[in-house]
Amino acid sequence: MISLDETLAGWLQAASARNGAAAALYGPGQTCSYSQLDARAGGLARRLAAQGVAAGDTLAVISGSSWLTTLLLYATSQLDASLYPLDPKTPAARRDRLLEQAGVDYVIRHEADETGFDSDDACVEICAANKTASGRAREAGVAVIIATSGSSGEPKGVMLGNASLAASVAAANATLDLRSRDCWLNCLPLYHVGGLSIVFRASRAGAAMALHQGFDPERVWRDINRLPVTHLSLVPAMLAILLDEARCAPPQRLRTVLVGGAALSSGLERRALAAGWPLCVSYGMSETSSLVATRCPGSRGAGHRAGGHGVTLLPGVDCEIVDETGAPTRGLGRIRLRGRCLMSGYANPQKRLGDGVDGQGWFTTDDLGCLDESACIRIVGRADETLISGGEKVHPHEVEMLMLDCPGIDAACVIGVDDAVWGQKVCAIYAGSFSERQVERWCRDALKGPWRPRQFVRVERLPRLASGKVDRVSLQRQVT
Repeated sequence: MISLDETLAGWLQAASARNGAAAALYGPGQTCSYSQLDARAGGLARRLAAQGVAAGDTLAVISGSSWLTTLLLYATSQLDASLYPLDPKTPAARRDRLLEQAGVDYVIRHEADETGFDSDDACVEICAANKTASGRAREAGVAVIIATSGSSGEPKGVMLGNASLAASVAAANATLDLRSRDCWLNCLPLYHVGGLSIVFRASRAGAAMALHQGFDPERVWRDINRLPVTHLSLVPAMLAILLDEARCAPPQRLRTVLVGGAALSSGLERRALAAGWPLCVSYGMSETSSLVATRCPGSRGAGHRAGGHGVTLLPGVDCEIVDETGAPTRGLGRIRLRGRCLMSGYANPQKRLGDGVDGQGWFTTDDLGCLDESACIRIVGRADETLISGGEKVHPHEVEMLMLDCPGIDAACVIGVDDAVWGQKVCAIYAGSFSERQVERWCRDALKGPWRPRQFVRVERLPRLASGKVDRVSLQRQVT
């Protein structure tokens, strides 16, 4: 069983013992110290235990409160139980499937969405869901279960163990230079791995976290200037909006702006670097406890360059590319990863380990890519989104990146539409100032053969999931 000093509860206790008066959380007009947070988490853990939550149980929380979710993370860690944060906007049928899939024992439904630290978490009540699988998660050391984004289909629960999270946090904090007394502004949802991982990183480093209730660009920009913020996480869509809000470079103390969750276009990357934002492009997923590779062209003191470069693996992560048969290849193929940061497996009612990871410890992703001479990964797109148009494979991600060079396009998504001639014709859905006719003319010159879109749909904005990824399933349904 993993030692206490490699758990979230242990990191909180250590930070409280070292400097309990230091800020752990910044909220709207208030601050919570590490000693106060430790006391609140301990009190909540005792209340949960009194209501039946024990080591090995899985507790789901369906709430819009980032404060409550953060507090529950610490409390369940003290109990050696697992927390499963779920998006309260998830349709009821999908949510129930996720709960059943994970063999959840207890559920907290919390309607309030305030993030204030003075909210009464003592009133939180739990209800029993299922006790048949109790005790199995303890053997696995599962700390959290996190749902995948479901951008291309049905989401799945991912079990992340204490050991995996500890390995991920150690590598990420070293790579991103997160130190004690730093501050990470967290405006990402805690029911996705990008926001959740910030809680673990800050606690391990003894750093503070500025906790926001969702993304409000005006408030984010104000807190970047008002608070001692050194690190910030955004998805590309948030970055574009924040650049419009800021219209100037951030304070010098902001050392790292971690961008992930979706592909970052070279145009937006160049724009942010030119404006003086210290970008760090990231690659990761729920199954790898978040971050596994980075490229930091805009780090303070680094040369400013954008696009065209792969991402470099973090220490302790192995990567290889495999073809359709699963054999290693030097060309384009599926990205396969291995390391201590990998998930314990996909959630299942029996809380069985290993689902999704092979006998040698490899996890084969749905991402297509290749390795260059310096072992950097270049991500091309997703294998399950590849189109066959005119007998050739077309990768939507690469077409989208090319289309973003069009001056009249702000955002683009490419899908396949059944066609008698092409098999699948490439359909481009975009938001921007150009008309469909103007975009078609631009594509005739810039894109050739099957890669050129044959159908164009202009929309006011692309639908996005809470993770920031484009909702391809929704778009496919609308167009077809």
